[in-house]
Amino acid sequence: MNNTAASSSAANVSDISLLDNITGLFIEENRSNISSSVIQTFRKDSLRAGDSFQVSYTASLNTKEAKNRLVLFLPAVITFQNSSEISGATYKMMAPFSVTAKEISNVLPDHGLHFAGFVIAFIVSFLLTCAVFVFLYHTKWLKRRMTGQSHQINSMQKSGSPAQSSDGVPEDLTGIDRLIDIICLEEAENMLQALEDLEIGNMTQADASLEGCRVQIYKGVTAILLRNMTEVGNLSPLEEKRMNMILSGQWIDLEKKTQEERRRKMVALTAECHLDSKKQMDTLHRKQKEVTEEMEAILKNSGEKSDIGSLLDKLHGLEKAEMKRMLLYRQEEEFAKSYRQLNITHRSDLHRMFFDQVSNLVKTKPEMQRTLIEQYLKIQEETEDLLDFLHATKKYHMNKRLAVRKNLLYSLQLGDSRSRCLMNSAATQITHLINRTERAGHINDSQVQMLLEKAQTEVLKVKQKLENSLKQEMRKVYQKLNNKRNRQIAQKLREQKKELSGVQEICKYSKEMQSYLERWKRLFANHCRELEELYEKLDNDATDELKEIKYSLTEKAVDDLRHVQSAVIIQEMLKLNVPRLPLHQVLDEHKREMALQAQQLEKEESDKSAESRASLESTMRKLDEEFKVNLKEQKNLRNWEQLLFTKVLLLHLCVSEEDLQKTKLEFHSGFSQMDITLALPKIQGRVLLQKYLSDWRNVELQKVDQTLQDSEKKSGLKMIKHPQDRDAEIVKKSVEDKVLIYETQITDDKIKQTRAELLLQRVHHLKAREYKLGEYITYLQFQTVQNKAKSLEIHSAILELQSVLLEEKSRSCITSEYEQLLQALNQELIELDKNMETWSRNEPSVTKVLEEGPPHVALDITGEGEGLPLSATLRKALNRRKYLINLCRDRMHREEMECAQAEHQEEKAQMDALLRLHHQ
Repeated sequence: MNNTAASSSAANVSDISLLDNITGLFIEENRSNISSSVIQTFRKDSLRAGDSFQVSYTASLNTKEAKNRLVLFLPAVITFQNSSEISGATYKMMAPFSVTAKEISNVLPDHGLHFAGFVIAFIVSFLLTCAVFVFLYHTKWLKRRMTGQSHQINSMQKSGSPAQSSDGVPEDLTGIDRLIDIICLEEAENMLQALEDLEIGNMTQADASLEGCRVQIYKGVTAILLRNMTEVGNLSPLEEKRMNMILSGQWIDLEKKTQEERRRKMVALTAECHLDSKKQMDTLHRKQKEVTEEMEAILKNSGEKSDIGSLLDKLHGLEKAEMKRMLLYRQEEEFAKSYRQLNITHRSDLHRMFFDQVSNLVKTKPEMQRTLIEQYLKIQEETEDLLDFLHATKKYHMNKRLAVRKNLLYSLQLGDSRSRCLMNSAATQITHLINRTERAGHINDSQVQMLLEKAQTEVLKVKQKLENSLKQEMRKVYQKLNNKRNRQIAQKLREQKKELSGVQEICKYSKEMQSYLERWKRLFANHCRELEELYEKLDNDATDELKEIKYSLTEKAVDDLRHVQSAVIIQEMLKLNVPRLPLHQVLDEHKREMALQAQQLEKEESDKSAESRASLESTMRKLDEEFKVNLKEQKNLRNWEQLLFTKVLLLHLCVSEEDLQKTKLEFHSGFSQMDITLALPKIQGRVLLQKYLSDWRNVELQKVDQTLQDSEKKSGLKMIKHPQDRDAEIVKKSVEDKVLIYETQITDDKIKQTRAELLLQRVHHLKAREYKLGEYITYLQFQTVQNKAKSLEIHSAILELQSVLLEEKSRSCITSEYEQLLQALNQELIELDKNMETWSRNEPSVTKVLEEGPPHVALDITGEGEGLPLSATLRKALNRRKYLINLCRDRMHREEMECAQAEHQEEKAQMDALLRLHHQ
């Protein structure tokens, strides 16, 4: 395997595993980590970019089994993880390889004839090649050809830039699933941890898929918005076409820029994380080396050196595993935060592009600009509601899948426990038979020892046979289940992608915004449900097949153990003149016990499975409630943000149209960041849990070290004759305590503390976003005040300079010229005043505020024409008081806003007048 560094996208890989099928081959030099008669495994922890990983061995074909035209299929499968991506995503490649046996007839070659033919062929080909090159050189055809090829290669490189797929439909990358690897290859105690790692990888891919859906929905609603604005006459067809063309080009450029920024940031993060990991691991290695040397110095003359050495090696292994796990979790968090920040920047850029295009295209039509912005913001709020639903739906189905898979793993563990109990009982019955025969006095101690050794040998053979058969069947079913799973999931994803393409095609001609959003909502929910149903069906089929295989092989092994008891051990006892009748009585008793135990184990497994199913149903109900609660909480948060922004607008802090649009853009950029990713909270939760556990371990380890120091001081005072033996006991006790501390698992109170911390971080994030909006509005206010102050200072300076110049002019020029200059300046000032009066008369907002009266609301309280008494009419009017109060409040806010805008326009006109004076 060559991990070349020539490509810009090269990255380090880790957890490399090469599975090589060697069925029918005889390995002469075995260098693999794990080997059997069917497959051998080569493993490597990591492979840096630019390095290579090569394995080699010598094998020969079994000549007894080989026949002419015999074909052996020997595929090699390599799996690895990309260190620049989030943990959980494993890549797999298979190299098909086959060997065909053929009969070979040995023919003695004529070396002299071969050498003569080679010399003749070489001379002829050399002469022909020289003649062709001379001809091409004289005609200069070769030079032109090479130049043309160079231009062609350059053009291909320019056109080969990264771009999106033509259909623009986001693929659900969660189709790549490793559950079969977990249930077939992982050890039982590591399955849950592997499942959690897999789930985080799937959630990371689901986040990328949801982000792709967000971009496609955004483009769709923007196109429909422009089409609707053209339909009602606010935009001309030419303006719509121009905006669509410009936005499409900017979107493509933004995608390229985002992809390049993502690659750059991933490379930088990978290098930074690797450097930090190397530094941390080097520090740990030095610390462990110092501890080892100190232990060797203390235990140099102690008899317990080897025992403490093994404990110390175990402790160092636990420390390294703890350090690697913490570094891995931190790396996951850094990558997840980086992806999140890139997505947020991408969303803000999309909104900014639309606002810029609206400002550039409709500068001469402020009403059209205002209408476009209002419609855009309203549609984006509806889009965010849809995306909240998509996110909650995806989270619900993924949590449901995780709960179902945990239940499946538990059922597999129950089946394994039942099989182990049956095997141990069958093996124990053999020993029980021998001991019972000894107590009856039919055999002596030497014969018992011989029978026990024979029984142990046969039991080991049966267990080894069971293990080999289980591994062989696992390999077969692994390939079968993987092929079936990948085929069905790929087919389902192709169907869903085709349906999404249909939605995008409809969007090109649709004018109904609500219909488009509802179609996305309905289609996404159906896709999630169908995909999760397919996952559940495939998972259940796989676990049922594995359980059936394991149980059938276990039953066969139990039968083999019964055969060992009845055929091997009994025959050996009969040779030792043991009576037949007692032996058969014991065999019958053992059969009844095994049948009773099998029924009991089956009942226990059934009861535990029923409890697990009941717990799963309870979890499903909680997930249903959580789905509804999440949607409601997210809706309330968004309503609160909208209400807060409305209150801010009523303060009239931004009275100019330009500042108002900037504020709306800033608010909506933050409004689109209120969603919660699927993977980041889980990754942060794992980091917090690991941090709490590490802090607790550090405190406990310090206590153990302090206890060790105190014990050494006491032993130095009391033990004079054999201080080294006393030191050995103290050190051994200290190492044992540290091992127990590292083996302690996380407690429930730490899990609750982690959830509270994550919730607090969420609150702080929302508050920080609100503060950021306030800071931006404050910045706009300070900028406005600063510009006014600067203009006034400039105006004052110019007036002073003008006075000085006029004074100098009066001294150096005749009076008539001075009077003419003053008259010209006065005429310009008179014209400026006339222009301001003309602006005041023509300004719509000022005219509306000064000339038009506020709208009135008239209520008929006389009761005439309705046949109602006056009291009923008054009661009806009082019942409408809330409507009247809201109407009056809206009217007052509108009048205040119009007055503020009118004052701002007047101030702006005055500033324009000052600028006119500056230009004199």
